[in-house]
Amino acid sequence: MGFLDVFRSDAVLLERLNSADVRAQCHAMDVLLRRRNSRLAERLRLLLADSRSQVRANAAGTLGLCGGEQDVPALGRLLRDDDWFVRARAASGLGYLASSEGGLGVNASVRAMSFLKACVADESEAVRSAARVAIESVSACVDETMR
Repeated sequence: MGFLDVFRSDAVLLERLNSADVRAQCHAMDVLLRRRNSRLAERLRLLLADSRSQVRANAAGTLGLCGGEQDVPALGRLLRDDDWFVRARAASGLGYLASSEGGLGVNASVRAMSFLKACVADESEAVRSAARVAIESVSACVDETMR
Protein backbone atom coordinates (compact mmCIF):
# COMPACT_ATOMS: atom_id res chain seq x y z
CA MET A 1 0.00 0.00 0.00
CA GLY A 2 1.32 3.46 -0.76
CA PHE A 3 1.43 5.60 -3.87
CA LEU A 4 -1.25 3.60 -5.69
CA ASP A 5 -3.72 4.16 -2.84
CA VAL A 6 -4.60 7.53 -4.30
CA PHE A 7 -6.27 5.61 -7.14
CA ARG A 8 -8.27 3.27 -4.90
CA SER A 9 -11.92 3.87 -4.19
CA ASP A 10 -13.02 5.25 -0.85
CA ALA A 11 -14.90 2.00 -0.19
CA VAL A 12 -11.67 -0.01 -0.55
CA LEU A 13 -9.78 2.42 1.68
CA LEU A 14 -12.52 2.38 4.33
CA GLU A 15 -12.28 -1.41 4.33
CA ARG A 16 -8.50 -1.12 4.78
CA LEU A 17 -9.18 0.56 8.12
CA ASN A 18 -10.13 -2.95 9.33
CA SER A 19 -6.79 -4.39 8.21
CA ALA A 20 -4.54 -6.24 10.61
CA ASP A 21 -1.67 -4.38 8.93
CA VAL A 22 -1.18 -1.15 10.88
CA ARG A 23 0.77 0.46 8.02
CA ALA A 24 -2.09 -0.27 5.61
CA GLN A 25 -4.51 1.33 8.08
CA CYS A 26 -2.32 4.39 8.47
CA HIS A 27 -2.01 4.88 4.70
CA ALA A 28 -5.77 4.48 4.29
CA MET A 29 -6.38 7.08 7.02
CA ASP A 30 -4.03 9.50 5.31
CA VAL A 31 -5.61 9.18 1.86
CA LEU A 32 -9.17 9.34 3.23
CA LEU A 33 -8.24 12.41 5.28
CA ARG A 34 -6.86 14.15 2.20
CA ARG A 35 -10.06 13.31 0.35
CA ARG A 36 -12.12 14.65 3.25
CA ASN A 37 -14.13 11.43 3.31
CA SER A 38 -17.34 11.98 5.26
CA ARG A 39 -17.26 8.50 6.85
CA LEU A 40 -13.68 8.65 8.10
CA ALA A 41 -14.41 10.21 11.51
CA GLU A 42 -17.13 7.64 12.20
CA ARG A 43 -14.72 4.79 11.46
CA LEU A 44 -11.91 6.37 13.49
CA ARG A 45 -14.17 6.56 16.55
CA LEU A 46 -14.43 2.77 16.41
CA LEU A 47 -10.66 2.40 16.14
CA LEU A 48 -10.10 4.39 19.35
CA ALA A 49 -11.01 1.18 21.21
CA ASP A 50 -8.69 -1.11 19.20
CA SER A 51 -6.55 -3.48 21.23
CA ARG A 52 -3.38 -2.26 19.46
CA SER A 53 -1.90 0.92 20.89
CA GLN A 54 -0.47 2.09 17.56
CA VAL A 55 -3.92 1.90 15.98
CA ARG A 56 -5.47 3.87 18.87
CA ALA A 57 -2.70 6.48 18.56
CA ASN A 58 -3.11 6.84 14.78
CA ALA A 59 -6.89 7.05 15.11
CA ALA A 60 -6.65 9.71 17.84
CA GLY A 61 -4.32 11.96 15.86
CA THR A 62 -6.31 11.61 12.66
CA LEU A 63 -9.64 12.11 14.42
CA GLY A 64 -8.29 15.40 15.74
CA LEU A 65 -7.83 16.49 12.13
CA CYS A 66 -11.29 15.51 10.88
CA GLY A 67 -13.55 15.17 13.91
CA GLY A 68 -15.59 17.69 15.81
CA GLU A 69 -16.75 18.78 19.23
CA GLN A 70 -18.45 15.43 19.83
CA ASP A 71 -15.00 13.79 19.85
CA VAL A 72 -13.61 15.74 22.81
CA PRO A 73 -14.83 13.20 25.43
CA ALA A 74 -13.44 10.18 23.53
CA LEU A 75 -10.05 11.83 23.03
CA GLY A 76 -10.14 12.95 26.67
CA ARG A 77 -10.64 9.34 27.77
CA LEU A 78 -7.59 8.29 25.76
CA LEU A 79 -5.49 10.67 27.83
CA ARG A 80 -5.70 7.96 30.52
CA ASP A 81 -4.48 5.18 28.19
CA ASP A 82 -1.68 2.94 29.45
CA ASP A 83 0.46 3.74 26.41
CA TRP A 84 2.27 7.10 26.45
CA PHE A 85 2.14 7.39 22.64
CA VAL A 86 -1.66 7.05 22.66
CA ARG A 87 -1.88 9.73 25.35
CA ALA A 88 0.40 12.07 23.40
CA ARG A 89 -1.57 11.60 20.16
CA ALA A 90 -4.87 12.13 22.00
CA ALA A 91 -3.54 15.38 23.45
CA SER A 92 -2.40 16.46 20.00
CA GLY A 93 -5.79 15.46 18.61
CA LEU A 94 -7.53 17.77 21.07
CA GLY A 95 -5.23 20.58 19.99
CA TYR A 96 -5.93 19.85 16.32
CA LEU A 97 -9.68 19.98 16.96
CA ALA A 98 -9.32 23.39 18.57
CA SER A 99 -7.24 24.79 15.73
CA SER A 100 -9.34 23.28 12.95
CA GLU A 101 -11.64 25.32 10.74
CA GLY A 102 -14.53 26.28 12.96
CA GLY A 103 -12.59 25.33 16.09
CA LEU A 104 -14.36 24.28 19.26
CA GLY A 105 -17.21 26.01 21.01
CA VAL A 106 -16.73 27.37 24.51
CA ASN A 107 -18.21 24.32 26.28
CA ALA A 108 -16.13 21.84 24.28
CA SER A 109 -13.04 24.00 24.82
CA VAL A 110 -13.58 24.00 28.58
CA ARG A 111 -13.92 20.20 28.54
CA ALA A 112 -10.82 19.80 26.39
CA MET A 113 -8.88 22.12 28.68
CA SER A 114 -9.87 20.16 31.79
CA PHE A 115 -8.68 16.91 30.17
CA LEU A 116 -5.43 18.48 29.00
CA LYS A 117 -4.53 20.16 32.29
CA ALA A 118 -4.43 16.75 33.95
CA CYS A 119 -1.77 15.70 31.41
CA VAL A 120 0.65 18.45 32.31
CA ALA A 121 1.82 16.23 35.18
CA ASP A 122 2.01 13.04 33.06
CA GLU A 123 5.03 10.79 33.64
CA SER A 124 5.97 11.06 29.95
CA GLU A 125 7.69 14.20 28.68
CA ALA A 126 6.16 13.59 25.23
CA VAL A 127 2.65 13.65 26.72
CA ARG A 128 3.40 16.74 28.80
CA SER A 129 4.78 18.52 25.75
CA ALA A 130 1.81 17.54 23.54
CA ALA A 131 -0.57 18.68 26.28
CA ARG A 132 1.15 22.08 26.60
CA VAL A 133 0.94 22.67 22.83
CA ALA A 134 -2.71 21.56 22.79
CA ILE A 135 -3.52 23.85 25.73
CA GLU A 136 -2.13 26.78 23.73
CA SER A 137 -4.34 25.81 20.76
CA VAL A 138 -7.45 25.48 22.92
CA SER A 139 -6.69 28.78 24.66
CA ALA A 140 -6.33 30.50 21.28
CA CYS A 141 -9.64 28.97 20.20
CA VAL A 142 -11.38 30.34 23.31
CA ASP A 143 -9.80 33.77 22.80
CA GLU A 144 -11.02 33.80 19.19
CA THR A 145 -14.51 32.69 20.23
CA MET A 146 -14.75 35.42 22.86
CA ARG A 147 -13.99 38.22 20.36
